[in-house]
Amino acid sequence: MISAFRSTGSLCVVLVIGVLLMSGCENPGSVGGDLRENRADVVIDTFAVDAISTNQYSWYSGAYPYFSAGSFDDPLFGSLTTIGMLKPRLPGLTDSTGMGPDAVMKMRLIINDEQIYGEQTSPQQFDVYTISELWRSESWKLEDDIQFNANQRVASFSVQNQDSLDVILDSTWVQTYREFAQDTSAASDSVYKYEVFGLAIVPSNSSKIIPINSNSTRFVIETESDTFSVSLAEWAYSLNRGNSTIPQVSLPLHSTYESVLNFDLDVSAMDIQGVGISKAELVLYANTPVLESSLPASAERADAASAQLYIADPEFTPENIALGSPLVTGTYSEDDNAYHFTITSIVQRILLDGISENQEFYITFSNNGIIKSSLIFGEDAPADKTPKLIITSLKNNR
Repeated sequence: MISAFRSTGSLCVVLVIGVLLMSGCENPGSVGGDLRENRADVVIDTFAVDAISTNQYSWYSGAYPYFSAGSFDDPLFGSLTTIGMLKPRLPGLTDSTGMGPDAVMKMRLIINDEQIYGEQTSPQQFDVYTISELWRSESWKLEDDIQFNANQRVASFSVQNQDSLDVILDSTWVQTYREFAQDTSAASDSVYKYEVFGLAIVPSNSSKIIPINSNSTRFVIETESDTFSVSLAEWAYSLNRGNSTIPQVSLPLHSTYESVLNFDLDVSAMDIQGVGISKAELVLYANTPVLESSLPASAERADAASAQLYIADPEFTPENIALGSPLVTGTYSEDDNAYHFTITSIVQRILLDGISENQEFYITFSNNGIIKSSLIFGEDAPADKTPKLIITSLKNNR
């Protein structure tokens, strides 16, 4: 990929360095020369970042800090339907022996109510079914379709404004779980692993998508004499996205890696020495007018306050992005509705050593299981909204 930069302007601000010569110094000859005529120019060069595009990837959706469930018709990013999947661990020996036939089992969901995607106050309804196939958190991909038994509904519930709720599970399913919990044979864990597949949280209307905290969510078991809980053994989610309507001057950006920004930085054409750079900033503008006007006032998208910049070999993406560490995190500013990435050391390194032909730059949101999306202005946007690289440098003109 070849990326061109168009210089869009240069601003010079003259900084005059004055030195006041004070009389009565004990050693007036220790400072040599008159510095009052020294001048340094602060030069700000703005370059347009061309050849920015999007890459689409199929990636995993399990074992993240969150998993999602729900449905929402986003006029911009398409109709989204997500099915959450979870499976409880077996209790420890002490707890399992006390789990009698009258035990009540609850699915205690902990919800991040600040990252709801969709209608904030409208109820989202769910049915819970038994999953009918083997799956694993680490190998489950976003677009995979989970198979569940629609004739074995374990529970139904609704989420409106809660940040947590307890869902009582059907006694038939609890009895199946109890049998494995009380099995003390050496093979019980293995049999449970391969014969019990967990539960699917399936939306039954379209209102919003909820992010469920996998670390805090528990299955709570209440007996006559005791109450205890077990954590999750497996968790993931599936996502089906309908047709989106992206404006031509914009590029979609999704935390799920369904769309990742891709470009390279050929700074060799810049007329600047690396040692003179005091700041290099990459600026990407969000198409805020379209983002805001495309939703009703009662709906919101999950907050995407920051984005991550990576440099990676395109042959191995998105693995090297998902498993690697970002070079820098860019912060969204409401002052100009843009993400700002300070990449001074990166540009200096490129000027000094160049960049490998098999490395390119990628920008995405952090993928933690919460569905985040935004629109970024591309190179065909109005000039004041195109992606920019702003270089601030100092030059001594004495």
